[in-house]
Amino acid sequence: MPGNHDVQDLREAYEWRETDDGLKDGEWVRKEDIILACNKVKYPERFKAFSDCFFHKFLQRPYPADYRAQGDCNPFRGNWDSVPNPELLLAD
Repeated sequence: MPGNHDVQDLREAYEWRETDDGLKDGEWVRKEDIILACNKVKYPERFKAFSDCFFHKFLQRPYPADYRAQGDCNPFRGNWDSVPNPELLLAD
């Protein structure tokens, strides 16, 4: 699972607005005098670098953008022989 340090702050992940008109709670945040509305297409891309630079190299699949699929905390199901790149676990 990625942590906050794995999130890229992408400007395009938010739409800058002057008001919160038409937005539901949880879809926006206020930053000073600007409303930042979550762009539902671009927002999940904040984890793309984590996916490309770490997750995919280790598991040979991209980190899921769908929030419901991100909670798989045991991708090997107890079978470490199925780890595609076990050498990535070894420290130099």
